[in-house]
Amino acid sequence: MAKYFVFVDESGTAKQDPFFLLWCLIIPQEKIGEYNAILWRPHDFTIAKIKEKELCILSTMTDQEKIRFLSKRRNPYEMKFRNINETTLKWYEWLLSAYFKLPDVKFCCSILDRKKYWFSNSVNYLDAYMQQLSWLLSQNFQNDDIFVVLPDSITVSSDRNYEQELTEKLQQQGKQCFWVCRIESHSSIFLQTVDCLIGAVMYDNRNLPNKNKIFIVNKVKEKLWVSDFKTTFTVSTPNYFSVQQISQ
Repeated sequence: MAKYFVFVDESGTAKQDPFFLLWCLIIPQEKIGEYNAILWRPHDFTIAKIKEKELCILSTMTDQEKIRFLSKRRNPYEMKFRNINETTLKWYEWLLSAYFKLPDVKFCCSILDRKKYWFSNSVNYLDAYMQQLSWLLSQNFQNDDIFVVLPDSITVSSDRNYEQELTEKLQQQGKQCFWVCRIESHSSIFLQTVDCLIGAVMYDNRNLPNKNKIFIVNKVKEKLWVSDFKTTFTVSTPNYFSVQQISQ
């Protein structure tokens, strides 16, 4: 029997997005503290550098400009794929280099073509999400494994109980899900790190042109020794990384 923490997030939720992605990051219970400390180091360094830059910017502003600037900040800075630019590029490269040195993590991702039946008018989004997530998790655990699921917070209508529904679905498949609790991504370096990974997978599937993001996409490919993220594949080195392309 083994015990795990599982961090979950999704991408491509807007109707105009061509793909919907769900991913989970699986970490052994005994490694969670060590790996958390390792990944926070590049995150904290990035935050310090960003604060230095902001102080320089704020010093040139009027009081009213400062108020407008600070009012736009809802949460602390997050390491997210969308935030990669020429200034932050080297820090994201450092974060992902640290991640690929963690031998016991497992990254699992499913990519759904939104044109297929999963997102037809007759399918409720949350139902599709729950079914796909329970399937993805069930594929990556033995029946005697015990795990806690920590998804990035999503909005759920008042007549649905996200935590209870997901727990019951997994238990119906013979899995020992001990607990489900939604969390905010800015509180978890694991959610932030894998946002960068899922961003790379998504970016490669969409063939977008930003050179800084393409640099990170190519760095992830080099680490995994794969040519693209547009097919189903699984590799075990430098750590476990699996992408499932689902078209129906």
